[in-house]
Amino acid sequence: MNKLTLTILLALFSFNAFASEKKSWDGSYASLLVGYTHGNVNEKNGLSDYYVTNPDGYDYLVYGGGKTSLQGVSGSIKLGYNITIPNNYLIGLEFGTTFQDANSKQRMFDGYKYLNNSNPDDYDYDLIAPLDVKTKINNYQTLGLRIGHIFNDDTLFYFLGGGTVGRVERKLDQKGDDNWFLVGYSTTERKNETGYVLGLGIEHKLNNKFSLKASYEYVNFGNIKMTYRGPTNDGVNDLNDLIEQSHKLDFSNFAIGLTYQF
Repeated sequence: MNKLTLTILLALFSFNAFASEKKSWDGSYASLLVGYTHGNVNEKNGLSDYYVTNPDGYDYLVYGGGKTSLQGVSGSIKLGYNITIPNNYLIGLEFGTTFQDANSKQRMFDGYKYLNNSNPDDYDYDLIAPLDVKTKINNYQTLGLRIGHIFNDDTLFYFLGGGTVGRVERKLDQKGDDNWFLVGYSTTERKNETGYVLGLGIEHKLNNKFSLKASYEYVNFGNIKMTYRGPTNDGVNDLNDLIEQSHKLDFSNFAIGLTYQF
């Protein structure tokens, strides 16, 4: 047998051995994904601390502007560990961090409410000055349990559920007449918020190390309460004057990428 024939036979044997190798899902892995975020910010009314000290007088408020969309691009890193169990099922734990440029822009109103003297139980509202409101989520982290099923050794379909924490930023800009804020005044509030994540995904093995991955995550932070400080309409910078305002925040993230099995 000449050297060329021997080389060809060895190459064929190596290829067949690699092709017939069972693709393992057990152990640790890392995923890199790019995606798109789309969700909702639902604005609620907010009332100042004047209501506590003087409930029968003029009480400054932020009048919520309803629901607006939150959207942007994202990039995610996922780290996890899988264990296969009988009947081609899989359980695992996955930690993820997602960086994104997701924001919404909303128009609300800085106004006041006052007692209607003809009816002591009724309040009238004057909507004085428009406020531009921007909500941003620069990043969020998830920790969840994966449960899935493996088809034909190389395709995994899974569900995910767990908790999430994210950094939420809100900026208010006064755009009209002076009221609780001065014209041109802006204030920013940042908070770390917790919530829950639900998701599903599919992975397909290219070989024993790499697989293609597509995933969907639904993230809900629930009701978020923000406290804004700022100068009153008399021009005095009294940072003890507060308005508390809340909004609901939830969004979906669709992503695709590549997974490496260690």
